[in-house]
Amino acid sequence: MIGAIRNVLVKHFVDADPDPRRTLLLTSAGRGGSTWLAELLNYRNDFRYMFEPFYAGEVPAAAAFANWQYLAPDEDSPTHLRFATEVLTGRLRHDRVDMYNRRLFCSRRLVKEVRANLMIGWLAENLPGMKIIYLLRHPLATVRSRLAHTPAMNLDAEFLSQEKLVRDHLQPHLDLIAHARTDFEKHVTAWCIEYLVAEHQIGRCEHRTVYYELLCTDPDRELRRLMDYASIPVDSPRLARAVRRPSATALDRATAISKGDDLVDTWRSAFTDDQVRWAFETIEAFGLSGMYGSGLMPLQRD
Repeated sequence: MIGAIRNVLVKHFVDADPDPRRTLLLTSAGRGGSTWLAELLNYRNDFRYMFEPFYAGEVPAAAAFANWQYLAPDEDSPTHLRFATEVLTGRLRHDRVDMYNRRLFCSRRLVKEVRANLMIGWLAENLPGMKIIYLLRHPLATVRSRLAHTPAMNLDAEFLSQEKLVRDHLQPHLDLIAHARTDFEKHVTAWCIEYLVAEHQIGRCEHRTVYYELLCTDPDRELRRLMDYASIPVDSPRLARAVRRPSATALDRATAISKGDDLVDTWRSAFTDDQVRWAFETIEAFGLSGMYGSGLMPLQRD
């Protein structure tokens, strides 16, 4: 019965308002906590929840998009724009994209995406009025989760093959990228590339920044701030219950909140001192040490 109801919702929901101003985009690096945050933002089932629509590996209509597609904010690309418009105005329907949707009559969309960091500015420029939540998580916590989930990373195929990305952002860092040899080093470098570009683009976007660590340690403040921005009503008891539920893509069934004192530093035991030192030196060389420094918690607070 539950499966039948889910199939009805996926295939027969009504998305009634195509205005991109009715879309909330949640963008993050993969394994950054975005599924958990998306479920918290949609704890009242206010939104049509669209899950990673730009993943060409599962969504054939997104075939024009690389895994980490770079688009400069002023880039004229009708092919990319056609699909992005379908997504952000709600015209796209796809079983995987809508597999977590539980709303039948929809007038707002929550688009959760881990492949948009290199084109945030382009999306905002071409679909003005859309609200954006920009999520960051400590690079080593992200890398720990990525290595457990998808250990392989091909920097040449994913990033260096994009000539415009190299020209606009990566040229000064090619030696650094070439020195990433192990899976660990490649994932650290990928995190740096994603947020190097995102930091260059996000400033021109209407958005709110949220750090995963602050979401874990002060969920009430952070969620109220985000929900005020996104015009989501706050039901405190119901939200408190939602905070303690694990996300649909969690690698274990414990939530960040229920793990207690280790909720932001589980990566410390996963890597050697040499690996941690290499990571922080690389992050600093990319000019990104102002986010976390060499500590556990972000240095900034929105």
